[in-house]
Amino acid sequence: MQYRTVGKTGLKVSEIGFGCGNNAVLMVQAPYQDQLKAVRHALDRGINFFDTAYAYGLGKSEENLGRILKQM
Repeated sequence: MQYRTVGKTGLKVSEIGFGCGNNAVLMVQAPYQDQLKAVRHALDRGINFFDTAYAYGLGKSEENLGRILKQM
């Protein structure tokens, strides 16, 4: 996995991101176990950039992703 540094912060984010938008449905409407499996799969492969926003399911995507990451 390749990473890029964000400005002068020293924070490194993966060049490949995990999309959490409405069109993919996963992080908005899929069962929790499916969401957990997908996020774990991404993290295991070095992905640490998750694209989410309030507009994705009116905050549902952010809530679901946050719940999963909190457990990791």
